[in-house]
Amino acid sequence: MDQLHPRRRALRVAVAATSALGLGLLAASSAGASNRSSVALPLCAATSGLVPVAPVVASIPGGTTVTLTFTNATATACALPGAPSVILRNASGVQVGPTSAAPSTTSVLTLAATHQVALSVHLVEGVNCTVGTASKVSVTFNGVPGPTIALPSTVGVCTSPGSLKPVVSGYSLVAVAHCTSAQLQASAGAGSGAAGTIYYPLSFTNVSAAACSVSGIPVVQPVTTAGAAAGPAAAPEVLPGDGGTVVLGGTGLGHSPLRSAVAQYGVTESGNYTPSTCRATVTSALKVSLTGVAGSFHLPLRISVCTARVSTHISGVTAS
Repeated sequence: MDQLHPRRRALRVAVAATSALGLGLLAASSAGASNRSSVALPLCAATSGLVPVAPVVASIPGGTTVTLTFTNATATACALPGAPSVILRNASGVQVGPTSAAPSTTSVLTLAATHQVALSVHLVEGVNCTVGTASKVSVTFNGVPGPTIALPSTVGVCTSPGSLKPVVSGYSLVAVAHCTSAQLQASAGAGSGAAGTIYYPLSFTNVSAAACSVSGIPVVQPVTTAGAAAGPAAAPEVLPGDGGTVVLGGTGLGHSPLRSAVAQYGVTESGNYTPSTCRATVTSALKVSLTGVAGSFHLPLRISVCTARVSTHISGVTAS
C-alpha cells in the first residue's frame, strides 16, 4: 500500500478585494479591496502612498469633467474616508475659482496595495459665469494636502462670486485587467520541504509599465525534453486565501511594493510510492498556464514524477 507523508507548506493570506469599474459607485466582487472597511486601517497618505496617474479631461454639456486616478504605492491596504477636496490652479499655481464641494457621504473605501482609485471633478459653466483658466489641480486627502497635478489641457472654471463650486464624485475602485503573457516573467525557484514533499515556488512578475492582475490556480503540466507530457498534470490544491485576484504594480510606478505573485508547486517524492503504481520519470520542464492569460510558460525544472498516478499538486496564486 502507498504511504504518503503529510504535506507541509506556509499559508499566505491574500487580501480580499472588491473592484469597481468606472467613475460611479459601482461594486463588484474581487480580491484586493472593499467599499466598507471592517478593520482599523491607516489612512491613505497623499504625500507618500498615493501616486497620481495621468489625469483625463473630457468635455460634457455645460462644462468639463476631470478624472483623477491614484495608485496605492504602499505595501499595505489603507483607508479613504469620505471624499477629497480639490482646488484648480493656473500655470503659476494660483487658485482659480472656489474650492470643490464634496459629496455628502460617510462611506469608507479600503484600498489594497497597488490597487487604484478614481474620482471625477465636475466643472460647471453657465450664465453670468466669468471663466478663468486652470492647468493644474491640487488634491487634499483626509485633511492632508496632496500633490498638485498638471492637466493635459487647460479647463475653464467659473470664478464669479456665488458661482457653482466644482463637484467631486465619490471614490470608485478601478478594475485592473488580467496580465498578458507579454507582461509577465515566470520562473521556478529552488525547492524546499520535508516529510516526502518538496515545494517549488512558481513566480509571476509584472515586467511591464502598467499594472495588471493574476488570479486562480495555475495549470501545471510536467513535460519531457521532447515536450511530451510526463505524467498527469498537477492536482489543484485549494487553500484559504489562495487563488484570489492579485494586482501587480507596473514598472512605471517606480517603487511599487508588489510586482510578483507566487503559487506553490508540490512534488511528492516518487520513492513514497511502490514502483509499479508510480512508474517514475524525470522531467525537463513545466508547462504552466494562468487563468485568463493566453499561452503558457515553459519553466525548466528537472524533477522525478510519477507517470502512472498524480504525484504533484499546485496552489492558487498569492501576493509574493
